[in-house]
Amino acid sequence: MTGSGPGPAGQFRRAPLRVRWGPDSLESIGEALERSGRRRALVMTGPSLGARRDLWRLLDAATAGRVTGIFAEVRRHSPVDAVLAAVEAISANRTDALIAVGGGSVMVTARAANILHAEDRPVRELATHRTSEGFVSPRLNAPKLPMYAVPTTPTTATSKAGSAVTQPGHRQRLAFFDPKTRARTIAVHPEFVATAPEELVLGASLDALCMSYEGLISVSANDWSDSALIHAARRLSALLQRQEGLSAGSTRTELALAAIMVGDGTDTARGGLGAALAHTIGHDHNVANGVVEAILLPHVLDRVAAHHPGRLAAATSMGISRSERVPQALDSLFRQLGTPGRLRDIGVGEDALADLADAAMSDFAVSTAPGLPCGAEVLALLRAAW
Repeated sequence: MTGSGPGPAGQFRRAPLRVRWGPDSLESIGEALERSGRRRALVMTGPSLGARRDLWRLLDAATAGRVTGIFAEVRRHSPVDAVLAAVEAISANRTDALIAVGGGSVMVTARAANILHAEDRPVRELATHRTSEGFVSPRLNAPKLPMYAVPTTPTTATSKAGSAVTQPGHRQRLAFFDPKTRARTIAVHPEFVATAPEELVLGASLDALCMSYEGLISVSANDWSDSALIHAARRLSALLQRQEGLSAGSTRTELALAAIMVGDGTDTARGGLGAALAHTIGHDHNVANGVVEAILLPHVLDRVAAHHPGRLAAATSMGISRSERVPQALDSLFRQLGTPGRLRDIGVGEDALADLADAAMSDFAVSTAPGLPCGAEVLALLRAAW
């Protein structure tokens, strides 16, 4: 017998999840509502989708009239006042199930509203916070309403258990984690994924691709998360480079499925420094998180994960043999897709970098970044990306 010490340690848990795609996919939500005896489902969505009566007729037919209300006031980056308005709508509708229809902000708002409605405590008491010993997530023990999801963009948020809300005038987000708010059934329907503008599809796809690589270099990465993330990264990269572009319905469905896989994989592996910075800068400058992370990820890989074994997994997903080529290969792909190359290109001022670095260090995603970078290292990275 060779070696010493107790050996590797870890855990893997997967919540029950059903994913169905295609023209009949909405029926899976109707079937789930019927099995669980739910009669008063509230739809959460944004204003533009809220006006699409044709889509609600499809959902109403699939659920046999179990949709009894539509909350269409979700806003980008899930500001806390919109979440609190959603909580009021849950109570007013006497809701017994939630159906989130839309992109990442819709999924996050629905989960956060579910938590606030059930726990009935002030927002800050429920949020993950940083102490001298690290990040602490309060126990959220109250039963939650069952969640179902119909994504319209390739958002990783569809299959996650975490959620985070923003506050006007504050760069830090308030994050919550509750496995009971994971979607039980996800329906990827062609009529719904066709609604998103190409700009939103690209931004969400970039976010999913970047998160797949961040998951591979996370300190919480494992064989299960790697298998999902390597495959998803390969699929996302190929789909983004398809000649027919992002308007094709089949491409949008496949992108959504790959993003769901990334969400599931990173729920185990967690995020990283690029995600924390994208959350902070995206909210502060009203830019899609995926666009921000596409600027930052090559710098993260070079500066924070230069020798991390996850880079070899990333190289495998890209079909290249040398892990040191991964940042350059990603940068080339992002430029090919026409994304901005510098933080200054999206309106970030050089004088804001120090405050952004400080705010990002309070984001929970930092806790699983390799090497646990300090504030000075984060600021140096931002300056390099500026």
